Amino acid sequence: MYYILYRPLLKAVTEKEGNYLERHFEKEIQELIDGKREAIQINRDEFNLFRKSWLKCNQHQDIVGEAHFSGNITYRYIPNHDENE
Repeated sequence: MYYILYRPLLKAVTEKEGNYLERHFEKEIQELIDGKREAIQINRDEFNLFRKSWLKCNQHQDIVGEAHFSGNITYRYIPNHDENE
């Protein structure tokens, strides 16, 4: 397997099959809201794709990101989140 980097999207390509594998952030966000996962980790190359999916979500204000020095971001679901707290 090797990686091809398309900004803002990182796609993995298998040499034999040539299939593009990309993350389905809508599904990951719904799993986060449903409590099936604790967090979503994204890297800086995935940010724009994630943001589009995040903005489509009705509960996006409750999905809070924590930026790391490496450019990675960890998103967690915090119900009834208030930015002023």
